[in-house]
Amino acid sequence: MDLHLAEVDELRRALSNQADELHRAEEEKNHITSQKSDVARNVALLESDLKRVRKDAEAFGHDLKHLRAEKEKWDVRQRDEAAKAERARKQSQTQIRLLNEQLDSQRDKVKRIKEDLRNHVCSSKYVPSILYSHRQQKADDILQG
Repeated sequence: MDLHLAEVDELRRALSNQADELHRAEEEKNHITSQKSDVARNVALLESDLKRVRKDAEAFGHDLKHLRAEKEKWDVRQRDEAAKAERARKQSQTQIRLLNEQLDSQRDKVKRIKEDLRNHVCSSKYVPSILYSHRQQKADDILQG
């Protein structure tokens, strides 16, 4: 009987140890399940963040494409305006050069005329008769007209 009692005690201890191990295993299982749930929540949050980041990146890409197109339009407009301004500048320079040439030509003509007038010898006795003829011609024109 002592032998049976010792065996029963040993079986109780073994059962108690197994109960303790089962309890630890259940706690560990619960802990792992909790960690698994936390990991699943974190994965879901990260996936949500990833979707948001992708959406933002696509929006930024669209905005960047739009800004590049606008910049290209602006650059073309600037080049066109610069070319137009350059043409206008060249045209103005050409006009200035032509006007200066015409001015020089007119100055030369005036100079020649002045020289011709200085060198022109006209008898002073003919000037009054020329003026009288001129006045007479005008009077006749007025009467006829």
